Amino acid sequence: MNTIYFDHNILDRMLKGAEPAVVNFIEKHNLEPIWSDENIQEIIKSQGKEYEFCELLVRLKAQRIFEEYVEFKSTGHILLEVKNPHERLAELKELKCEEASDGKEFLEKFVGGRADLTFLDALVNPLLEQKVALEKMLSDFRKGNSYLSTDQIQELEGSLEKIPDLIEQLTLQANELDERANSSSLINQIEEFSGVGPVQLNNIKPPKVVEKIWGLVGHCFGAPKTTLEQWFGLEPLPIQGPPPVPIVLSGKVNAIYHQLNMLGYWRDSKLNKSSRFNASWSDMVHAGMASFSTVFLCNDKAMRLKTKAAYEYLEIDVLVVGVVEERQEAGGPESYFDT
Repeated sequence: MNTIYFDHNILDRMLKGAEPAVVNFIEKHNLEPIWSDENIQEIIKSQGKEYEFCELLVRLKAQRIFEEYVEFKSTGHILLEVKNPHERLAELKELKCEEASDGKEFLEKFVGGRADLTFLDALVNPLLEQKVALEKMLSDFRKGNSYLSTDQIQELEGSLEKIPDLIEQLTLQANELDERANSSSLINQIEEFSGVGPVQLNNIKPPKVVEKIWGLVGHCFGAPKTTLEQWFGLEPLPIQGPPPVPIVLSGKVNAIYHQLNMLGYWRDSKLNKSSRFNASWSDMVHAGMASFSTVFLCNDKAMRLKTKAAYEYLEIDVLVVGVVEERQEAGGPESYFDT
């Protein structure tokens, strides 16, 4: 099955008149529209247009794409289901929170946001919360209120044993980051340290965008001891240990996309403002979810270029296109689309 995934700006464009052209494109290429919870999260923020956006997805007969979780753990599988977007919107509103995003507070702090938060808070507090949750699970098991297997109990105990050492390491790192952040923006410090920023990076052309960027900055971040795959978040660093499950494809796209954005490759603006950081975060999540599609329709040039760079490195065969202004003389609706 060939599928098409939409960034929110495309859905917005469709409500403003581009729907016939997009539908024509979908039908001509025999594509099945799909949406993710991130689409719904952005629809929730649309201030009064929730019904219109959900009805658009209904008209498109779009299916939901999602990551499978069993016992609160990702299986690494991506699934499709027929789901009414109105129902999913109500479910997510009921949760009254965005889906869990590991490290989001730290990353927002790193780009200059969350002045109310220290790096110590952002790095260590989530680990302390995890410790409390694990201890409760273990306590429930010992009281007979849980049906965990022996292997699961051993895994819990092993995780708890590692937390004190990890807290100690992260505390040292957090204190150093807090001290650095007091002097100037960490993003500016990275540019000064590497001597490379948006001016140089935005002139890099395909192919091998990620490799070319690493060739410019890798020596500043520990290469060759630290590898490209480690620095871009595709493999664990020595402090981290192996992830509990293999990183799914969308997670790898997110990792590369974020690092490119941070370094300055077609970086989003004003990331120190929460609204802009959250918009940038949504773009990253969309790029990850779209990696399971055949076509990704997106109208943000900077987003397309970061996405294409990540897809190229990971050898993901997805066509990334945008909607341009209608050109009547070009001969019909197909002239809407451009790479």
